[in-house]
Amino acid sequence: MSTAPVDTPAQQGRSPRFWWVLGSVLVAASVALVVWFGLSGTKGAVTATDVAFTREPREVTMVFDVDRPVGTVVTCHVKALDSDYATVGSTDVEIPASHERSTRESVVVRTTTQAVTATVDGCRPL
Repeated sequence: MSTAPVDTPAQQGRSPRFWWVLGSVLVAASVALVVWFGLSGTKGAVTATDVAFTREPREVTMVFDVDRPVGTVVTCHVKALDSDYATVGSTDVEIPASHERSTRESVVVRTTTQAVTATVDGCRPL
């Protein structure tokens, strides 16, 4: 008497190819969702990038780029630091609205002592 193999429910499962396709689709959907959240989180954001600075005994001239939505007035806080990273001077500069998204700004920061560096501490829309 010969016995033919009987397909049990465990043996009738999905093929490995099905699981690979399903996994690939889920990974692609997850990546798309992460990219979408990342891009939507930066929409309308104001960013500043330090470009250069020049030092004098009692002042620093800071040059920086500002990216902001077109037509947005922005204020940026610029500070000068000494060798111990203590703030020795700071100022707020208002950048008027423009038809350009990116603009280059230059500001003079008066200091109490010799500064070794300067940086934009942050920008925000008004």
